[in-house]
Amino acid sequence: MEVKAPRRRVGALLNSYYHIEGNDKKTSAPGPAAGSELDRQGFDAKRYFDSMVASGQLPELVKRANELDAEVKDLDGDMQMLVYENYSKFIRATDVIKQMKFTIEGLDPDLKVLEGNIGRITEHQKKVEDGVSERAGQIEGLLKQQRVCRKLQVLFGLPATLQRCLDRKAYGEAVEAYCCCSGFLRQYRDTPTFQKVLEEVELQMSRIRVALEERLRSPELSVDEAVNSSVTLLDLGEEQAKVAREYLTGRAAMLRRSLITCFDVSGDVLPAAAEGNDAADENEAKAELTKDQKDLQKLESVQLHGACKRATEGYVLPLCEAVEGFQKILDGRGSDAVDENTLQDFVSSSIEELCGSITRQVDKKCPPTRVLVSCIHTVRDSLRRLHSLMPALLTRLFRAFL
Repeated sequence: MEVKAPRRRVGALLNSYYHIEGNDKKTSAPGPAAGSELDRQGFDAKRYFDSMVASGQLPELVKRANELDAEVKDLDGDMQMLVYENYSKFIRATDVIKQMKFTIEGLDPDLKVLEGNIGRITEHQKKVEDGVSERAGQIEGLLKQQRVCRKLQVLFGLPATLQRCLDRKAYGEAVEAYCCCSGFLRQYRDTPTFQKVLEEVELQMSRIRVALEERLRSPELSVDEAVNSSVTLLDLGEEQAKVAREYLTGRAAMLRRSLITCFDVSGDVLPAAAEGNDAADENEAKAELTKDQKDLQKLESVQLHGACKRATEGYVLPLCEAVEGFQKILDGRGSDAVDENTLQDFVSSSIEELCGSITRQVDKKCPPTRVLVSCIHTVRDSLRRLHSLMPALLTRLFRAFL
């Protein structure tokens, strides 16, 4: 073991000096002898010998001399092995270089042919560039003229495009086309041709504005269509307060028509009585009903319950959608120009009309109290969505109704 430690140390030194691969792990821990005095920088052999002779016994000196002889032999062997390995690598490298030289010399004819072909390609490319350079400039100029002509074609065809959009009621598409071209037309309005086109475009847009306002007041319009029409009018520069009034006017007309339909109780009738034995069985069953069940089967109860149920679906739901649509119109545009009481007045009048219809139906038919309370609760529950948007107003209106 004492002889092997110096051998490992010597091997580690040789491997690190010659950068031998695959020996990093083996030489990472050379052992305790790696830090011996022999490996120290500026080692003095004479002083080391004198100290060994002065301090050691003869057997120890002989043992140390034998160890040094063994280390020298191991070092010589390792050096010979390294020289042999490097010589083998040098021979292999020489063989590879000779083979590469032979291969490259064999490619010389092909490389010369390739060089000639590249030269001819370069000459042809230069001739082609010289031939088309003049025409390329002409083509580029013609392409620019073509793009300008297309833009002019769009500008001159804008009145016809707006008319087609008006005929198809594609008002959003018309506004988009108008916004894309109006700035250019106004910039060059001093040119007679563009001035004429601008006048025709403004005429068509005035017709589109009128059509949008009429459409917005129509009760046939859905909430989404009414919102889109309102946004289109705002994009055209219409006053926000005016558009808001037109929107609520149309929604109010739609709600009034729906309310009339909901409280049309002419179709709410009791089932026809059966004949014969079936009628007798039915009379016997009726006799066993409780008072509440009998109240629910009365004609006035059926009519009030049917009217309130239709109102929750055909009146309250569109009212909530109308309020939400009004808020969408104002989103991102600022609501300073719109009176804050406009929407509250609309909701108040709508709820009052609903409550008035229920009151007239109750006064006319006088249904049982339990049925009336049930119907009022149904209407109240349907108004929760609107209550979340305007809680104070809805609370006040419902308390006034009760």
